[in-house]
Amino acid sequence: MQGLPESTPAPLAGKAAAIEKRVPTVAQVRSHILNPSLLWKAFIARWQRGKQRPGQFFRALRQTPYAQIGAQFFKLRTLEITVFIFVAWMGSLLVLEYIDPFGISHASEAHSDDLFQKVASSFYPKGAQDKIAVVLIDEQTLRSRGESWPPRYAYYQDVLRRIVKQKPAAVFMDLLLEDRRSYDDSLQPSRAAMGQLLSEHPVPFYLATLDTHSESVFAGVPGVRSAMAGWSGHERDYPLMVGPGHYFADGQRVGHEPEKEAVEDCTSNGRPTAALLLYKDLCASDATAACPAFDEKAFCKAMAVQWGRSVAPVVSSRELISTSQCVPDDPSFSTRIGNAFASLVAAFNSGRDEHAVDRVRQPCPYAITIKEEDLASEKARGLLQGRAVLIGQSLRGIHDIVESPVHGQIPGVYLHAMALDNLLNWHTSYYKPSDALWPKLLLGFFVSWIAAALLRADPPCMSFFLRSIAIVLVMSVSLFYYYRLHHPTLDWLGLLVVYELVKRIIESAEKPESTASHTEISTS
Repeated sequence: MQGLPESTPAPLAGKAAAIEKRVPTVAQVRSHILNPSLLWKAFIARWQRGKQRPGQFFRALRQTPYAQIGAQFFKLRTLEITVFIFVAWMGSLLVLEYIDPFGISHASEAHSDDLFQKVASSFYPKGAQDKIAVVLIDEQTLRSRGESWPPRYAYYQDVLRRIVKQKPAAVFMDLLLEDRRSYDDSLQPSRAAMGQLLSEHPVPFYLATLDTHSESVFAGVPGVRSAMAGWSGHERDYPLMVGPGHYFADGQRVGHEPEKEAVEDCTSNGRPTAALLLYKDLCASDATAACPAFDEKAFCKAMAVQWGRSVAPVVSSRELISTSQCVPDDPSFSTRIGNAFASLVAAFNSGRDEHAVDRVRQPCPYAITIKEEDLASEKARGLLQGRAVLIGQSLRGIHDIVESPVHGQIPGVYLHAMALDNLLNWHTSYYKPSDALWPKLLLGFFVSWIAAALLRADPPCMSFFLRSIAIVLVMSVSLFYYYRLHHPTLDWLGLLVVYELVKRIIESAEKPESTASHTEISTS
């Protein structure tokens, strides 16, 4: 490389000289390629320097002037830098959240929540797992019954009959039975048989509906009630009460804007969804559920459903699902830690390995599941007694699928089952979405203040300190928000990414000033 001009400013000259030392010339590169021994020596020298870096790092930490950092907190220049970092950081975040270009902010928030749930699912409380069961209908079930989709009306009455005989606490059929088929003459006999069955076995029984206008073919049968199983305008959340403006059909209208339901009015014009109705029935029939006095007003806010990872021991002991598909987890703490760490590593590597997350997914549903064709078998004897039973389907071509951060795509009936499990675990303290603006602003100011003091003190390993402080505080607040306040985690990914960008801008602006001051001192 050619020498620098004499007029080069001192700070730039210092940087350029350092670059000249680090960047090899063409002749040096050619000599290393033609001489393997030189290449090997260069490799050994680089390896030895790498071995020395951990020691240098820890020595730098020991030499950090912590008292000097503390002295910078209340200086005027520190407060000026604090305001600059805070405005740049929080201002950028608020603009991104408001404009949400290309859906970046929404995607970051969803990804932050999914990653947190992947790790936290191993520690999901299992206290309500034995109170819920899912009966699943699939292609094999229909073949074994000599049916095709849709099956005859008599089939639904027969399924209900075999479930009710086991004395469940309540039954919800997550199937839309609204089409009257002229070629099926079993409707009227099935309605009569269903009414008689429910009069002899008075079990709360609910059929899925999407709004107030549609009507099930079994509507009007004594003992048959409806439960809301679909909605619009709640994105990833599960509403416990659905009112006008949020019915499923409302979301299908072009240009429809979901109405903002007033929390205090949800009981006057809202209809309960399946999870809330089943929760109410379980609380009434099971004294061990330890439910508080039921008040619908306490359930007006939608739920941010939390997913569990563990598999109930009864699934393997009764061979409800084949062991090749579903293996029960070891309940030990070390195993749960291992699962959480594996999920975290897989999520981190998902950008380079598209199948990394698939390999650590839980293939088995959290809720106890039995195939419908096994209801009359020995393995199902007494299994449904005292439980809330949800009947769902897993059929190709029937798009009733939800996305679980733990399981991937699974039948929609498991969303209702998981929401019910959340209610039984936390009752009125279930996880609710909230506006995290003020926690973000307070967190942003505190981190900006510490970062400004670090920038002023300019300690060794400053970048390490700046990143560590932000990561520790952002994740600590997210953990507190999640585990203590029962809110979805903050958008910690978005917070840290924008902070890193602001940090680099600040560092690049501060370095020339710092270099110039050092140069003045040395020349004087």
